[in-house]
Amino acid sequence: MVDPYEVLDGIEERVNAMHRQALAVRDEMATVSVTERSRDGQITVTVNHMGNLTALEIGSSARSDPSLGQDILRTVQAAQSKLADAMREGVPSAQATPETMSSIVAQMREMFPEPAPDEYMRGGDRPGDQDTFASRFLPDDPAPAPPPQPRPTRARSDQVSDDDDYYSSGDFFR
Repeated sequence: MVDPYEVLDGIEERVNAMHRQALAVRDEMATVSVTERSRDGQITVTVNHMGNLTALEIGSSARSDPSLGQDILRTVQAAQSKLADAMREGVPSAQATPETMSSIVAQMREMFPEPAPDEYMRGGDRPGDQDTFASRFLPDDPAPAPPPQPRPTRARSDQVSDDDDYYSSGDFFR
């Protein structure tokens, strides 16, 4: 006969091991960060394991650039999109359970997708930009539709149809 205390002790040991592993994963995840530089090297950002900005360095020549805010955000998004791979490399204790690692990576990719290509530029942001929303995104006005053809008239038959059994061209409230 199986001793229930031994079964409970085995379950308790497995739960404790899972708890220790979860704490190790949490501690290792807390140390993961990504540093990214802008294409021109004037902006450097660092994001932590949650994607929060923890460090920002701006070169002196970039400070007067009117697109500085967009460049910073683009660089932060690029850093955040690399967090999934950094988690895969920086959290070795989660490698023991492939389900855990794939769940972490999938969640990071969902939270921080790849940024839009660099050549993407929102309309109307720059002074002198002649493009408007309507000219870029709405279709050109189509040619007007031809007027509808008149419906053919049906010739009335000379026969009187007796399909109205109740009304019979008489008073409705008889």
